Amino acid sequence: MTSKGRVSIVFPVLVVCKVMLLAGSATAAPVFFTDFESGVPAEFSDVTVAVGTQGYAGFGFGGTFLRNTTASSTLLTLGNLPAHTALGISFDLAIIDSWDGSTFIGGAAPSDFFNVRLNGVTVFSATFDNFFQSDQTAPTVNTITFGAQLGFTGTLPGAIFLEDGTRIDGPIAYVDSAYNMGHPAAGLSNIPHSGNAAIIEFFASGSGWQGGNDESWAIDNLSVTLVPDPSARSRTGRPYPYSPWDCRNGASSTSLAVVGRERYTFSLHRSAFRSCRCHP
Repeated sequence: MTSKGRVSIVFPVLVVCKVMLLAGSATAAPVFFTDFESGVPAEFSDVTVAVGTQGYAGFGFGGTFLRNTTASSTLLTLGNLPAHTALGISFDLAIIDSWDGSTFIGGAAPSDFFNVRLNGVTVFSATFDNFFQSDQTAPTVNTITFGAQLGFTGTLPGAIFLEDGTRIDGPIAYVDSAYNMGHPAAGLSNIPHSGNAAIIEFFASGSGWQGGNDESWAIDNLSVTLVPDPSARSRTGRPYPYSPWDCRNGASSTSLAVVGRERYTFSLHRSAFRSCRCHP
């Protein structure tokens, strides 16, 4: 058996990481995953602050996520992608503190948008409201939790508007929410794309966006998948994509098996497919 890749393991437990990339298959397969438990991967740029998840840890988030408290973007840049016809983006999204949705119902300073762009083209843009989901354009079927106090800013003096327009002044609990952006309702699971590079941009915007400790967002459990192009062929004439690969780490040994691939590097961090990246 010949290994033409490199594996880096930083944990002592058994892990099996398998990606099924079979010639002619239209099944989406991961090319990137991180949960930020080992820090922010080098593929990210601009705002790249990893912080503790606080109460979000009780809702499927790990101990660390990437949090952005600014109006600037967080960029994920992936290159040397194998031939494909579509790209999928999946992540858990934390909507933190006083997001005000689309109108003055709920928060007092609308509107607040969360956005995703792929190579400069908007693929998701919707408002979120942590007071009344009826005042947001983002889907709600993918809600993980809504209106929960999960830490961060907490309660501050302020004002909100009820659905009937009544203004409430006083100490306002800045609650938090979370959404599964890998759900089909988010529309990010099958985006037409065929280039060998992808720049994925995450950012907040809107006339009411304040950032800081008033409003912020965070992402965790981020994966990027590709739908293979069965008609593409490699330099050797073999069809893309190649055969499955497995990374396994025993108690005292590390092994990598690569079947029919060339020049691939695999990185694994922690357990259960924590951070894998294949480079053609």
